[in-house]
Amino acid sequence: MDANSQIANDLHLLTAPIRFLFRCLLALLFLLLAPLLYATIPFACIAADPNSDFSTLALAYLALGPFASAFWLMMVGVLPDVYRAHKEGRIFEANHVKGFGLMFIGFFGSLGAEALFLFYLFPIPRESSDIAVNAAQWRSWFGGMGIAAFLPVILLLGRRLIKKVCAGRQTCRWCRETVGAANLDGVGLCSPCHDAALEEKEIDEEQEAWIHKVKYELHDKAWASDLRRGRREALKWKRRVLSSR
Repeated sequence: MDANSQIANDLHLLTAPIRFLFRCLLALLFLLLAPLLYATIPFACIAADPNSDFSTLALAYLALGPFASAFWLMMVGVLPDVYRAHKEGRIFEANHVKGFGLMFIGFFGSLGAEALFLFYLFPIPRESSDIAVNAAQWRSWFGGMGIAAFLPVILLLGRRLIKKVCAGRQTCRWCRETVGAANLDGVGLCSPCHDAALEEKEIDEEQEAWIHKVKYELHDKAWASDLRRGRREALKWKRRVLSSR
């Protein structure tokens, strides 16, 4: 082996970690942007060249769909827990079993939906000499396959939406306690929250002094932040109650 080949091999070995990190970054960007890419790239390609055969893009679409679905089902499933922990002022403790289970369901749920769609409902279109027909077939296929690829995520979001709509008719919009529709006012507050909102003063020097003391004398910034947030919430609901009369 000559000197040039040895140097080239050494450089290739030294840059291997950089290439690995770069590929990881590209994979992360793809997963984060996957819904946007699936909703735009195929249709942009069809609009640019409606007479082409998009079989190669379709295969890539099929192969990468389960990975994107697994990632986004985990994100959608875990983010509410993260938000709840942040809102309650505590550190989020990850449930690795739940995360792995969501990824497993997302991957194989998407794979099964794609197989059902591809082999039973809508096989990959064949190229047509009619430009309009060819473009319409591919648009329909990519639209349906996008739904199939993210079907686990769509089902989870749909379940949450239905649950939220049904619970919203029985739950106080401020404290989130289930009290029944008959015990809610016009803006969706229970009686204690309704009274607390109306009792909140726009300018409350005593409350502001207490928040200042908590923050600067007791040195509890988290508690002071919670008090400030609660006051803002109370004033927001007070304005809504007054405007609804």
